[in-house]
Amino acid sequence: MTLSLTVHGAAQTVTGSCHELRSGKSRILLDCGLFQGSRSLEALNHEELPFDVAALDAVVLSHAHIDHSGQLPRLSAAGYKGPIWCTRRPPSCSSSCSPMRGGSRSTKPNAATAAATGRGMSRSSRSIPKPMPLPPRGWRGS
Repeated sequence: MTLSLTVHGAAQTVTGSCHELRSGKSRILLDCGLFQGSRSLEALNHEELPFDVAALDAVVLSHAHIDHSGQLPRLSAAGYKGPIWCTRRPPSCSSSCSPMRGGSRSTKPNAATAAATGRGMSRSSRSIPKPMPLPPRGWRGS
């Protein structure tokens, strides 16, 4: 059986991590993150998801930074109901994961900051989904 990897995000940039692993009929999404930085990068957060949501068997999060998990609300809104696998939250991570620290050096508010705080951008930019807390330890989905 052939294993293939499709990079849907974090290609030629360091944000928007999203990779699809395929083996036979199985589909696993590794990360589902927000793009951060320039307006053109952040515009990618409003495009149609680049994979078949209904075909996904599971989502695996490498870690809880918003550039790896920030698109999970969109994934859910698109109909995904499968399991989301992740490690338990480390004590240093707040209950609602904040935008990654040090990743964007701009002093201008970006979409991730606006999504997390609801401040600093125009009303039209606030349509970006807010990050959702990760499932509790031991959660296995429905």
